Amino acid sequence: QVIVYSVSGNKTAVLSPIAIAGVYLLVRAARRPPAAACLLAAPAVSVAIMLIDHLSRSVPGDLTSLIVRRFLVTPGLLTAGYVQVFDDIDKARLAHSILSPFFDYPYTKDPPFLVGATFFGDPSTHANANILADGFANFGYLGMVAACLVCVALMWAVDDAAEGLPLGFACLVVLMPALALADSGILTTMLTHGFLAAVVLLALAPRTGWPISPRAVP
Repeated sequence: QVIVYSVSGNKTAVLSPIAIAGVYLLVRAARRPPAAACLLAAPAVSVAIMLIDHLSRSVPGDLTSLIVRRFLVTPGLLTAGYVQVFDDIDKARLAHSILSPFFDYPYTKDPPFLVGATFFGDPSTHANANILADGFANFGYLGMVAACLVCVALMWAVDDAAEGLPLGFACLVVLMPALALADSGILTTMLTHGFLAAVVLLALAPRTGWPISPRAVP
């Protein structure tokens, strides 16, 4: 992961081992927290991180910028940015991607750079966004619906592929591809960030030989 970060500068490469270790401890716990507690964790962690930055007099708030801004605020902001940029112009229609043989792409920049230049005013900004933003850029609101439907199909595929496996193993395999949904389009997540590979891995994983545990994906 350090080598990947040194080449790409992708912060996820450095933070993913921490995320995987945290989820591992969570699924190994004797009692898992309820869903409501998991939902409250995001604002609670945000407040704690901002407090740490304030007390340490970090300028301009390194932890806040890295975790709160990057992982929580930016994905929502980018959704609005994509809607604003592509609302009154021609949609991309995946002409820069898998549908390039069928459609002509009307722009000189891919959608992330187009949004970076138009919405953020910086041509060098690569504003990669989540499945909703990417869906709108390609086919408008129908694209958002289509991206959600594909995501639902992926969740069903994960459920089927993980049947009979320990829940903790399934969670760890799917964790990072699932997090990529917040920063990438649905097709990019499936093909580039390993979501389809994770489904195949779960389907091929042996169902016997695991440590005895009452927890398994039903």
